[in-house]
Amino acid sequence: MRPLTKALEALEKTTLWLQEHYRENPDAGGFGAVEYQRAFALTYLGYNWMRMAKAACKLDDGPFRSAKLVTARFFATRLLTQVPMLCENVRQIPDDEMALDPQALLEV
Repeated sequence: MRPLTKALEALEKTTLWLQEHYRENPDAGGFGAVEYQRAFALTYLGYNWMRMAKAACKLDDGPFRSAKLVTARFFATRLLTQVPMLCENVRQIPDDEMALDPQALLEV
């Protein structure tokens, strides 16, 4: 399966998970917010890199086309592959972490 397809599937699964779990436990949605935003941003950027690669394939400028394709491949293989793990982290229920007493943290 291609990296963008995997990223989109993981993001969709996580979005549905957040919608379901946020109602019963708002901490479940908020706890993974940063990782969710990163996953969303990487997926969006990956989509745009794939569009740029597709457009570059139509160009006659060999070095420019080559640079776009190499960069798109790098993004797909090195950055988009992070999305499923980020999404998996978002879907972890934060029971222990959210049980901390906020007042106790201020006293440290």
